[in-house]
Amino acid sequence: MSWLIEAFIANFLYALWSCFGSLSQSPPPSLSASPLTSLESQLITSFTSTLVAVNLLLTNLSSLRNPASLPFLSSLFAVFAGLTTQIGGIFYNRALSTGPTSAVSAIAGGYPAIVFVINAIAGREEINGMKVL
Repeated sequence: MSWLIEAFIANFLYALWSCFGSLSQSPPPSLSASPLTSLESQLITSFTSTLVAVNLLLTNLSSLRNPASLPFLSSLFAVFAGLTTQIGGIFYNRALSTGPTSAVSAIAGGYPAIVFVINAIAGREEINGMKVL
């Protein structure tokens, strides 16, 4: 599968993540469901993510390197990626609990532009017309 198709799949799944997160905190009256607090929603989301990660780890255990041989700095960056994802999720869920889903998602969804600028400044990303679009 090409990276472009995978990127569109990720985009679609992130959209579903936003919709489900919003529904968990303010379900439509027709469903007769009680809403979760933003913290409850984040905890359930984090727990589910952990289950997926553990399943991924267990099904690919034989192809993983010995943990002692993992590069320290790269592993540290992966830890920071996990921490910032979960902390960002907490703030995202808090914003969803009080703000309109469309506005919260549009603002939170602007992060790729920030990634592009940071990578361009750091010299890791070549700037061209296609990427600016």
